[in-house]
Amino acid sequence: MGKANDTRAALLYAAMKVIGRHGYSGATVDEIAEEAGVSKGNVYYHFKTKGDIATSMLVEGVERFISLLKREIAQSASGADALRRMITSFTQAVFSEPLFARFMLTELWHDDRIWSEPMHKLEEECTLIIQQQIERGQAEGTLRASLDARFAAVALLGTVLTGTQYYLLEDQAATSKEKSDQFVDRV
Repeated sequence: MGKANDTRAALLYAAMKVIGRHGYSGATVDEIAEEAGVSKGNVYYHFKTKGDIATSMLVEGVERFISLLKREIAQSASGADALRRMITSFTQAVFSEPLFARFMLTELWHDDRIWSEPMHKLEEECTLIIQQQIERGQAEGTLRASLDARFAAVALLGTVLTGTQYYLLEDQAATSKEKSDQFVDRV
């Protein structure tokens, strides 16, 4: 099982690089196989279609982000602290995985993709996690009680996603760490 998992991981990484260079539409299974150093048949052993590869990349990547958010909540002293920690960790993760982040951020709001349904479910899970921390902060008195927690969660998630996308596309001369720090400082 170890070699199969290694090959699958190599295919997902290769797909990320190929999609990063050409976009999803411009990427081919042949190029992904070549980038991973495996046969095209090996690609189809692990994934039925290019869309399945992209879906796996997105779902597994967003699930990593969700795990990161949950870890930050567990280590936080308050709802407001959890929100700060989640924003910081999320942006650091995004800037440490720029190819994945760029793909995720450009594809997140497409409704016509094979991965749209699982991505919308994960987006909803992220929103709920943020909403719960806003409600926690309200109950603790660290966040304004009159704030609509659901709306604030959607707005915060949208702001962070849009902001990180802007910084990812900005001047490539700055390091990922510098960009992450600049973004967190502005939020």
